[in-house]
Amino acid sequence: MKFLDILLKEGRKEDLKKKYSDKYDQEDLDFILSISDLQDFNHKYTDWVLKHLLEYADVIEVAEIAVRLVKDFDKYQKNLEKKDINQYLSIEELEKVLESFKGKEKEKELESQTEKIYEDENFLVLVPKTIEASCKYGAGTKWCTTVRDADHFQRYTRGKQGLYYIIRKKGKQTEPHYKVAVHFNDIGSEKWWDAKDRPMTDSSIELFKEYFPQLWEAISKHYEENKKISLKDLDRIFEVKDQSLGIYKNFHNVVNQDLKLLITGYDVIPNMEGKAIGNLKIYLNDEILDEYDVFVNYSSRDNNKWSASVGFSEDFDEEPKYDFKLWEGWGFDLTINLTSESRMVFDRFVLDRVSKKIREDQNFEKYVKGITGPVWKPRVNYGYTFGKNKGLIKKLVNYLDSGYDNGTKLDFLEYIGKLKTRVVNGKKEYAHSHSDVYHPSKQFRGHFASFFASAKHAGIIDYVKEGSKFLIKPGPNFEAFKKGELKAL
Repeated sequence: MKFLDILLKEGRKEDLKKKYSDKYDQEDLDFILSISDLQDFNHKYTDWVLKHLLEYADVIEVAEIAVRLVKDFDKYQKNLEKKDINQYLSIEELEKVLESFKGKEKEKELESQTEKIYEDENFLVLVPKTIEASCKYGAGTKWCTTVRDADHFQRYTRGKQGLYYIIRKKGKQTEPHYKVAVHFNDIGSEKWWDAKDRPMTDSSIELFKEYFPQLWEAISKHYEENKKISLKDLDRIFEVKDQSLGIYKNFHNVVNQDLKLLITGYDVIPNMEGKAIGNLKIYLNDEILDEYDVFVNYSSRDNNKWSASVGFSEDFDEEPKYDFKLWEGWGFDLTINLTSESRMVFDRFVLDRVSKKIREDQNFEKYVKGITGPVWKPRVNYGYTFGKNKGLIKKLVNYLDSGYDNGTKLDFLEYIGKLKTRVVNGKKEYAHSHSDVYHPSKQFRGHFASFFASAKHAGIIDYVKEGSKFLIKPGPNFEAFKKGELKAL
């Protein structure tokens, strides 16, 4: 079946190549047909993409937008009114429909980020769980908890605090009590704020409680039932010293190279609230490479959740065989539910994050694969690895070697015959070599964008800005590439 899938994919690719060979620049067409996201769909959307890209001059740049849209279309297809992509007559139409649908999805997501604790014909009472939900349901007020770029929301909800929004269903939105915020601090003292962020008087609060007793009962009951978990509850998670967890991974499919991460501990640090220390060991083929102390700073959150900040310190009596440098200011935060499995969930999260960092360490990949010399990490969606100095990259290298190091991308494309130019009113205009339709330079800025971006990412070229122009120069890996010493991981 896998072999048949490959044949089907290649068959579709060849059919599309024949269909559009006279409509596209050959390299542009090859690039689009090699986009991994389109291949993952067995090219079922590629014909639609190629058909509508013909309307644009910046084919490669717009292709990235179109691919993102078809991925979203495939994800939401069953929920859309038009379920056949060929019913969409342009990229703009598909983008507009998806934006509208995703907007509605975002609305539902924000609703899920609140807890409705009371509702009658006059009032709605909500508990915002995120800053995004706080901004939505606190809109129109001057509450500091609706300021997105500040930490006021976290400051009023962390620990044993409680925050409630009372929203009137009737009346003018300009009235000061159209929305009311009720806040409980760590010791349970309450404050009430009107929509203009002015503290309400004791008498007005008492009147509110007297006239709407069921509403107030719902708030006070919810707060009592949802007080935050204590630090003692969290200490118990880390007081089990002999518990350990390990994960095993084959490193980048390198034969006989197995990576093992083992985390053990912890010890709750005396006289320091909410702090514990554990141990992390990293092995390659059962040989220890590196070891760290794991520092955890934990605190309670709302709704039976707790959070932790994790950092690392080197813990090796001798120099490690390979230093992953987790101690260089690296760390992360997480929030999870308090359950009987909290320790296992926490340790798994820590190991997964460390494992991800190790996989992204290019120097360690060189170490494992025994590679010497400079390396670079290609971007998967671009498709360029520059394994050999041939084709377009060879032309670019020869161009720079020939002394043309004061030209732009368009100058190079003109030099190799991909573009031709003319001067109109003192300004250069460009056209494809096979076309007599000329455009200003801005129409071609995205031409071969993925190629140039990959060459810069590989360090083969670099750019220097002079005035409004970006000139192509040899990059730090230029000479290594010419010698065949630059490797793609």
